[in-house]
Amino acid sequence: MRRRLSGMPPPDLVLVTCIMTYWYQGAGEIVRLVRALFPRAKIVVGGLYVSLCEEHARRHLRDADLLVTNGDMGRFYAFLEETFSRPIALKPLQADLDSFPLPAFDLYDRRHFVPLLTSLGCVYDCPYCAASYLYPRQVRRAAGGVLREISYWCNRGVSRFALYDDNFLFRAGEFAKPLLAGIARMTFDLSLYNPNALNASLIDEDIARLLASAHFKEVRLGLETIDPSAQRATGGKLSTRAFETAVDQLFRAGFQKSSIRAYVLAGLPCQPHEDVRKTIDYASDLGIRVTLNAYTPIPHTEMFETYHSLARYPIADEPLFQNNALLPFAWEGFTEGHMNELKRHVRERNAGAGP
Repeated sequence: MRRRLSGMPPPDLVLVTCIMTYWYQGAGEIVRLVRALFPRAKIVVGGLYVSLCEEHARRHLRDADLLVTNGDMGRFYAFLEETFSRPIALKPLQADLDSFPLPAFDLYDRRHFVPLLTSLGCVYDCPYCAASYLYPRQVRRAAGGVLREISYWCNRGVSRFALYDDNFLFRAGEFAKPLLAGIARMTFDLSLYNPNALNASLIDEDIARLLASAHFKEVRLGLETIDPSAQRATGGKLSTRAFETAVDQLFRAGFQKSSIRAYVLAGLPCQPHEDVRKTIDYASDLGIRVTLNAYTPIPHTEMFETYHSLARYPIADEPLFQNNALLPFAWEGFTEGHMNELKRHVRERNAGAGP
């Protein structure tokens, strides 16, 4: 990085982001490197780490000139205009996602896929998720703008797209259905994936058919747990009956076993490993694949505030310990050994699921 930066003209402004809270040391290294190489440049840092751990970020990113929290674009624009004494003509805000220009993915040397951000915020308020804190108001793009973005990148050789939307199927008639129908009419050879799980309770025959016709190569569903009390404790969005109906509709629409995945949560505070195994077996018995998601404790969430004192590390003081790879809420009923065994079990069940 030092070599690449040293070969460029000194910039006036450097923007740095940090997504995961436990990646903050890398962001700090970059900020210090930029300050050493370009002492006159203004450095602005944003991202989820700054928003979720603002006080920590102020202590550890002292070389930055500005921290932008929770998408406070107005403060960012004011800083630029004051610093550089020039007006900014275009000032898109998160409240109007359609006003943003397309991300400059053309600056990448290679583009294996393009992410599509279609909304911010979430109508649900799951106790483990910080979406409602980061984006108190849900905003959504117009379906036509997303279609134009897909066409733009398809015309430039991109064929794979990852759809990021925390509540894609909410009020599907207003957004998801016209968007999926529009994608289905496209003549491009493209494929779609949804890293953010779909709410299975909102998948009916029509939605399943549209997902298939819109070139979804894989559909990921949020299952989380089959324990009724845990389902209520994690948001109450789904019942096992609704999940089974969704899987059946996807099969009827032509999706194969290998094309449907269920997200299962593991490592929640006080969660027994047996409950996770039962959920894995339940999903696998339906004939679909399983993805095991280790719980990440995120500041400003209900679950973090309620249980952080039970963690075996000081997760409220040191973001490094919020890394789910460390299994912060391990206990005698859910140890690292249990987690490793569950991962092996998932691999075995997925291998036996067939095509």
